[in-house]
Amino acid sequence: MSFRISMRMRGGISTVLNKGFPKNNIISGAQGYVSIIDANNSDHTIYRKALKPCFSAKSIRKQEAAFRKHINILMQRLWENVQYRKDERNDINCVEGHSVVDIVKWLNFFTFDATGDFVYSESYGCLSEQAYHPWINLILNHLSASSLLIILRFYTPLDQFVNWAIDKCFPTLSAQKEMFMKEAFHKGERRMQNDNSQLFDVISLLQRQDPPLSKTQIQGNATLVSIAGSETTATVLASIFCYMNPGVIAKLTAEIRSIRQQHDLTLSNLEKLPFLTATILEGLRLGNPLPTGLPRVVPPEGAWICGQWVTGGTIVGVSQLAGYHSKNNFLRPEEFLPERLLANGPRKFSHDNRDIFRPFFTGSRSCLGQNVAWAQMRLALGHILWTFDMKSLSTFHWQDQRSYYLWHKEPWWVELSLPSTHNRPM
Repeated sequence: MSFRISMRMRGGISTVLNKGFPKNNIISGAQGYVSIIDANNSDHTIYRKALKPCFSAKSIRKQEAAFRKHINILMQRLWENVQYRKDERNDINCVEGHSVVDIVKWLNFFTFDATGDFVYSESYGCLSEQAYHPWINLILNHLSASSLLIILRFYTPLDQFVNWAIDKCFPTLSAQKEMFMKEAFHKGERRMQNDNSQLFDVISLLQRQDPPLSKTQIQGNATLVSIAGSETTATVLASIFCYMNPGVIAKLTAEIRSIRQQHDLTLSNLEKLPFLTATILEGLRLGNPLPTGLPRVVPPEGAWICGQWVTGGTIVGVSQLAGYHSKNNFLRPEEFLPERLLANGPRKFSHDNRDIFRPFFTGSRSCLGQNVAWAQMRLALGHILWTFDMKSLSTFHWQDQRSYYLWHKEPWWVELSLPSTHNRPM
């Protein structure tokens, strides 16, 4: 997180580029493994150099076939639900040509399977089994335990007894966090023992780093990418389906169906659809997967931030949830209005504070995986709305959900039906 700060100098105040306040160890150390997200500056440079080739635009083009493989399985499973008139919500049959599904569940299936291939060259099998892999529940419980750990760390002397407190007061949560760590490192170890030189995944790139990374460093970064590349992308997609009203659905569907053939729903073609891009950006604004931001600590000497003097040791950061929902930054901030983020959108949104909108953060610590996220989100939205007519059935508000680092997503029920002009998906 790089930003401009001001420092008192003889003759006035001088503005310089801050290369990054240190991470808050209370928060970054709660995960139980070291990765690029909480590394110090020197280690961060090493990890980013190792991972960058895997996340480049060129690399994503190579990965498109793998992503589309999982998209095709997703579409086949959803089509089968429509064909057999399944109503997952009530376990009864729908009328012919319709189905009711929890779209959050299916989006999780897709992003976890695709990310498993991307990181380990091994799918989790969620789509083929039509069920959550135990790994997913372990991730959610791991994040819940980490959040509790962070709360306790803020209050001395509780921080001296955090492990004891979690073990004694929340034994199930503690056990599942430990299971998550064991499973994560076991999966990484199994992949590292596969010396197939043809594989191009996150593990292979980390193994090729010179000087070599330790097994702990490889496994820690692979674990982070497996979480960040799956759960966060599924969260943004879920928020889009949660927020879209019938007008947005109709406009977005019409734009996507301007691509006449399903096999033409490629990344290069989907990238050309402005309303699709704006819809995803609006999903990132209202359903950002990291609502609390990533806090830093002001250095001991203190610093001027946005014209305010902040003393050393203060925890600072930008809460994306607060910033993106503020009337000071956006007109009608609680409404899902993709047109506000079109390149030539309505003039009434011209005073929106676009500078604060950094869903993938900025500077040297910006999100490496944003190209992967964009690819998966475009493919998922493009294929689902090209293939099916969709109507939302759930009514709860996105922000009524709980958050432990990431959103704890509730089911979102949608009705899917096949348009008369469309055939069975590939």
